[in-house]
Amino acid sequence: MNQPACILSQGRWVNTAEAWFGRPAHAGGADLLIARQWPTADWQGKVTEKHTLLIDLTLTPAEWNAAFTKDTQYQVRRADSKDELSFTIETAPDAAAITAYADFYDSFAAQKGLPLCERLYLNQAAAAGVLHLTWASQHGIQLVAHSYIVSQGRARLLHSASQYRASADGAHRSMIGRANRWLHFQDMQALKAAHCSVYDFGGWYAGQTDQQKLQINAFKQEFGGIVTREFDGIMPLTWRGRAYLWLKQLKQRG
Repeated sequence: MNQPACILSQGRWVNTAEAWFGRPAHAGGADLLIARQWPTADWQGKVTEKHTLLIDLTLTPAEWNAAFTKDTQYQVRRADSKDELSFTIETAPDAAAITAYADFYDSFAAQKGLPLCERLYLNQAAAAGVLHLTWASQHGIQLVAHSYIVSQGRARLLHSASQYRASADGAHRSMIGRANRWLHFQDMQALKAAHCSVYDFGGWYAGQTDQQKLQINAFKQEFGGIVTREFDGIMPLTWRGRAYLWLKQLKQRG
C-alpha cells in the first residue's frame, strides 16, 4: 500500500494507467496516466477539482459510532441486534464474484435509471489487486452490496447498490435502509483490520442546486467525517499519448 497501484487498460490507440490518490512509481508502459483524487495537481494540463468525505479509520469503532447521527446509531444497532444480517467481504474477488456483484448492481441501476456497471473496469481493478467487494445478506438473500478501490491504505467507495426499490413493502424497505448503514459500519471495521487508515465515501457534491445530490450528501454526513478537496486529471507519458490528447482537443474544439 506504500505506492499507488495502477489499473491498466489497453485501448485501440493508447494504453492507460489509472492511479488513485497519488503518483505511482511505475505506470506499466502506459501512454496516458489518469490521476484520480490526488492531493495536489502536480501536472500540466487539464485539472478537475473533486471533493469527497473522509473518515479516519485509525480511530476506534466506538469513536466512529459517536460521530454518527443518533438516528444512524440506532439503525446500525437495530440492524445488528434484530435483523439477522450477515457480512461478507471479498478482498481478492474472482471472475465469478465480480459477475455476481455486477449482476446485482445492474438490477439496482435499472431500477434507478443509472448506467450499468463497467464490468471490464471491475476486472481490471481486480487484476491490479485494488478491488474489494462487500455484501449484507439476510438468510442467504443479498440485500446490499458495496465495491471499493483500495490503495495506499485508503478505501474509496466505488458503487453502492441495494434491493430497496425492488420491494413494495415499507417495513422491508426500512430494513434494507438499515442494512445499508450497517454494511458501511461493517466495511469500516473490516477495512481497518485490513490496514486501511482512511474510509472514503466516494465523492461529495460541492454545489447547492441539485437536490438529489444534496440528499446523497446528507446520507454521507450521517456518518461524520471531513470534506476534503482533491484533483483529477490526465497526462501524457509518451509521444503517442501526447498525440492522442492533441487530437482529442482538436475534436472537442469542433
